[in-house]
Amino acid sequence: TLQELTALLPYFDSLGVNALELMPVMDYGNIGRSGHSWGYDLNSYFAIEPGYGTPRDLKVFVDSAHARGIAVILDVVYNHLNETSALWLMQQDFAANPYFKAVGDWRTNEDQWIFFKDLDHWTAETQELVLTAQKMWIDDYRIDGFRYDYTRGIGWSTSEPTKGILGWVNRIDQDYRGSIYQIAEHLPESPALLYYTGMTSGWHDSFRDKVFDEARYRNVSLSDIENLVLDLGAFPGNDSPSIPNRYSDRTGPVNSTITHDEQSLIYEMTTFQGVPTAEAVLRDKLYGVLMFTSLGIPMLWQGQEFSEPRGWPEDGLKLSYRPVQWSWLSTERGQQHFRYYQTLIRQRTYNPALRNGALRKMGRYEAIGKVLAWGMVDSVSGAAVMVVANFSGTAQNLSNVAWVGSGTWYDVFDESAIWVDANSVPSLSLPAYGVEIYSNRSNASLGIPTGVEVADDVVPTSFSLAQNFPNPFNPTTEIVYHLPARGEVTLKVSPLLGIEITTLAAGEHERGTFLARWDGRDAAGRILSSGTYLVRMVGGGAVQVRKMLLIR
Repeated sequence: TLQELTALLPYFDSLGVNALELMPVMDYGNIGRSGHSWGYDLNSYFAIEPGYGTPRDLKVFVDSAHARGIAVILDVVYNHLNETSALWLMQQDFAANPYFKAVGDWRTNEDQWIFFKDLDHWTAETQELVLTAQKMWIDDYRIDGFRYDYTRGIGWSTSEPTKGILGWVNRIDQDYRGSIYQIAEHLPESPALLYYTGMTSGWHDSFRDKVFDEARYRNVSLSDIENLVLDLGAFPGNDSPSIPNRYSDRTGPVNSTITHDEQSLIYEMTTFQGVPTAEAVLRDKLYGVLMFTSLGIPMLWQGQEFSEPRGWPEDGLKLSYRPVQWSWLSTERGQQHFRYYQTLIRQRTYNPALRNGALRKMGRYEAIGKVLAWGMVDSVSGAAVMVVANFSGTAQNLSNVAWVGSGTWYDVFDESAIWVDANSVPSLSLPAYGVEIYSNRSNASLGIPTGVEVADDVVPTSFSLAQNFPNPFNPTTEIVYHLPARGEVTLKVSPLLGIEITTLAAGEHERGTFLARWDGRDAAGRILSSGTYLVRMVGGGAVQVRKMLLIR
């Protein structure tokens, strides 16, 4: 639900994400609030799916995300509406209903696939419908942007700029002065569509497909990795015009290794390719590096950051309900994966080289194995990053590796330093599927946080209870609380409805910052079931409460 998603914001914040893209949350079709849908069988563009919550719940979620510096992007489906939508039920005749068009009535640059009832974006009525809906989400809910589902099924034409995709995309871009993210799921991809519209970005088809092929078959050339994964290259599209056929800047492509429509790489490798689990987890980290050290916008899929093996064994099960398996987060493997992705996110956020830098292709080492070297250099700040990745299953020893600059370089994962002279590293060893990432800026100089640390001489200025972490959790979570003065304090846990089940702290406290841990048990040591619990701090005439989500 939206309320539960709001409770997860501290977790996303701790990971370092700065935008959340929700799959459709609008009222969907035949299944109903007690059932399940991915949300693409839409009934209405103006109503919240009641199974997720109320309009107020969505507004609270968006405001809470914004308070943490996290943008909210909605996945919207303007290609079609469900047969149960009011717009179709009120006039079930294609000739008489101005919002829909019949099968076979194809528009320029439209794929000939039909899902539910196909909307006609060449009518003024549909253009008004979409624009009005978008402005409601922006103005009333303060949504930051949209991911447009299946734009390939809508159509566009440069000779008709007020119709098709161009009509409402360009109006939103103009009316909000380019402040709204507009992202196309246009497959095959079309950089030309971005060029001729106010679209911000598009899903980078070649990035995902090439990484997926490398995970499955290890058969992608280093040249393709350079041009179609790291750089702004794209697969040939079938739109007209088809030029430009490359993205114009680093905000154009959205890079992901997993989406809701695809298996996770770990699941794919272990289930279908027979790859040992340890190797699959290692390689997932290697392929994850490509998202954060390439041109384009990195996009994680839920659970990827803690190595959850998400997927389905056969196509008929693709649409089945698969809740996030949060239990993976508390495992040693999940924690290591989380910290790895957290480091990549922090580098991408704080390091100008990865945020703004130009791509430098430094070398392909195909004669000795399958090793690729590349860099990112920001000409304004002088910040630079070097990456050397081994895509082969055997260790590789490199000599005279070309580097983007001399001086002291820091390993982004452990801060160990090397000295580079004459823009070259004499020797570098990489284990199987290993990757080295170095920055010419230390974490401290970049302002990268090293964790939650409270100095002994810092006195809290207010009575406060922090959100527990991790949240959701299994089996243990940590709760930090702050006291500005000495006094009696109690810290207790209870279910949403009910009496306290355990006391984590009680008695007189000195002023300062304190840490309590809870292992999901009651006072008698009994293991509690999954659910939402409250931690309540009382003291100094004040009360503070936080929600905690326990997932077994």
